[in-house]
Amino acid sequence: RPFLWLLLLTFFVFMELHQVSVQMTGKHPLRDYLQTRTTRLEVVVKGTMEQALRRDLPGSAAGEALFRATEITAASAGKKWEGSTTLRLLLERGTTLTPGEYHIEGWLQLPPAADNPGQFKERDYDQRLGLVAELRAQKVVCLRENRQNLIAILLHASDRCRQWVTETLSVDLQNAPEERAVILAMAMGTNEAGAREMKQPFLNSGTLHIFSVSGLHVGIVGLI
Repeated sequence: RPFLWLLLLTFFVFMELHQVSVQMTGKHPLRDYLQTRTTRLEVVVKGTMEQALRRDLPGSAAGEALFRATEITAASAGKKWEGSTTLRLLLERGTTLTPGEYHIEGWLQLPPAADNPGQFKERDYDQRLGLVAELRAQKVVCLRENRQNLIAILLHASDRCRQWVTETLSVDLQNAPEERAVILAMAMGTNEAGAREMKQPFLNSGTLHIFSVSGLHVGIVGLI
């Protein structure tokens, strides 16, 4: 019984901390300012790139990273924000950065607002993650690399493992793109174009639940 109470207390503490973080992100001065603009803001940002971000959602951009800015300057608007500000860093496709300190020139903006009822609300999603805004990089200068970043080392290892599993599951399926897309969607939870196009028939037949990936599924695939 003491363990149960401790578990409940831990749950409520983390829930309250998360709620406070969401509220602070929503009330951030930079976010408030961007909400009053109809165009993106040209900025110069200094801070640290900590880790890559993965979002297996339709339309997600490649090369996303978690960037903690310490200084944001918008000379054209006569604005400057100092202090820790968490941003979603958007890089050009195929570009990767090692963790470290960076000087970045680019554009700041909020994610596009939802246009239709029931549409995915990207702004709310980023707020829950503690992301104040999106920074699209135009020029990136590395000031100092951090080669001892444990999170980056683990993420790199997991990406290599994920790539190996994907290549292994794709053996002899080069001429069967639909089958490959379905297998990767079920085993890896990926959201490739081929799998998205085949979604409607599974919806109509009521069998879309077979794409659900749970711990049991992962365990079975790992055992095999």
